[in-house]
Amino acid sequence: SRSATLLAGSKAVEAASAAALHGLVCDIMKRKLTLGQFRPGLLQQVQKNNAPVVKAALVAAVAALEADPAAIANVEKATKALAELGGVGPATSTAILSFVGVCSGDVVTFGVVPFMADESMKEGGLRKPLK
Repeated sequence: SRSATLLAGSKAVEAASAAALHGLVCDIMKRKLTLGQFRPGLLQQVQKNNAPVVKAALVAAVAALEADPAAIANVEKATKALAELGGVGPATSTAILSFVGVCSGDVVTFGVVPFMADESMKEGGLRKPLK
């Protein structure tokens, strides 16, 4: 399944087809929706995103992380790049980024950005309460 695909850094994202990346983002959203509060229409919003726009957002997000993955500002920049996509907010952005490895030389590190579900973000004071 595509949802098991890990992207090993910016070169892997750039080499992947826009359609494959769009499919991966849709699969991640499907999985996310099974974990928390169901939001009707959210998957359809994600599916409506143009594949090249999804790829551009992923390229920007990974580039921000690879600049310095330890910098909170870069994690925020990466999250915001993905949140520009329709149907994608901060929690879904972290779900997507949890599948992306950050390259430093020949070393790829996964898990730089952990998935933060809406509920955990709310309880941690990072988001407004869910509606």
